[in-house]
Amino acid sequence: MSRSVLLVPLTNAQQDVAAIFFFLMAMAFIYFSTARLLKVSRFLKNARTTMGVVVKTSAYPSDEEGSFYCPVVRFQTDKQEWITQRVGSFIPQALPEGEEIEIMYDPEDSSQVEIYSRRLIFIPVGCLAFGVMVFVMMLSAVS
Repeated sequence: MSRSVLLVPLTNAQQDVAAIFFFLMAMAFIYFSTARLLKVSRFLKNARTTMGVVVKTSAYPSDEEGSFYCPVVRFQTDKQEWITQRVGSFIPQALPEGEEIEIMYDPEDSSQVEIYSRRLIFIPVGCLAFGVMVFVMMLSAVS
């Protein structure tokens, strides 16, 4: 037995509420992705690149995909200091202990460590593009 869905036209008040919701959602995406993009840009501007050794990898369970992983790396700074620090972002696969990876760190704050990857910039840019797309779609639907 098939079900049919009856679509009821929205009233003007419901359309206004939907427009406000999508406007706020788009603005939130634009705001937070722009803030993240600025933070990543500042990090990349100051960051130094070096090789680090994976000391351990912590697993964080995910409902759908299994787990995400966050490695702890040991590396030497430009000032010849040895730092052991957790990487600031999650990765989809575990890295074996002892593996040497390329990392970036902030010389002014060595607790800011990331795996050398273009993914750092693509995620906030993608979220910003999504927010702008929702905003444009909302504007075209309202007019």
